[in-house]
Amino acid sequence: KDQMTNLEEGIVSSRNNYRSFKDLINSITNKVNDYVTDINLDKIDMSKDYLKIKATNYQQYLHNNCEIIKVDELVNDKKQMQDKKFSKSLTKILSKEENKNLELGLKIHSILEVLDFKNPNMIDVTTSDFIKQKINSFLNIDILKNVNEAKIYKEYEFIYEEDEIYHGIIDLMIVYDDYIDIIDYKLKDITDSNYQKQLLGYKQYIENKTKKEVNVYLYSFLDEKILKVNS
Repeated sequence: KDQMTNLEEGIVSSRNNYRSFKDLINSITNKVNDYVTDINLDKIDMSKDYLKIKATNYQQYLHNNCEIIKVDELVNDKKQMQDKKFSKSLTKILSKEENKNLELGLKIHSILEVLDFKNPNMIDVTTSDFIKQKINSFLNIDILKNVNEAKIYKEYEFIYEEDEIYHGIIDLMIVYDDYIDIIDYKLKDITDSNYQKQLLGYKQYIENKTKKEVNVYLYSFLDEKILKVNS
């Protein structure tokens, strides 16, 4: 133990002068002499192939190629397509309260994404009682009373092209035989005109695709209110 302590002290005291691993070894040579064995490389059965590089003129194997490579520049005249999103863009720095609300909204979103709407069981959901109460209130709205008769699509993503490329993600789409309900989740504000424009974009796309009547709604979890968006 004392030898190791002295050895460590020797390394620490000299380390500021190290420039290589060799310097480190040299600094402790006198500390490890009892553990060092000299080896004569000429007397051991060891390949000397590592010496060949010194006796080889490797430059003679390099090709002296002066050929000029001509590069033709490609000009792309195609119109650049823009990916236009229906959703409202976030362009400002969030305050602590806004960031907290954003995290709350994402938490609710993630739970609803995996929750079975036809057989909801909030007992096994690991979250706060506050979030459970808000989700239960949502599950009891009139629009969901016939959900057992429908096909349910969550986070339904679509892309289509007209004059531009349009991209959207529908939070919840409930498909019945003769009509479709689309619900977009919001934590609180459902009166923003940008949100309503977003839902009308969803409505237009789904109606064109399915040829069914489509109703679109915004739901506020904090206020526990639902708003039907009309064109």
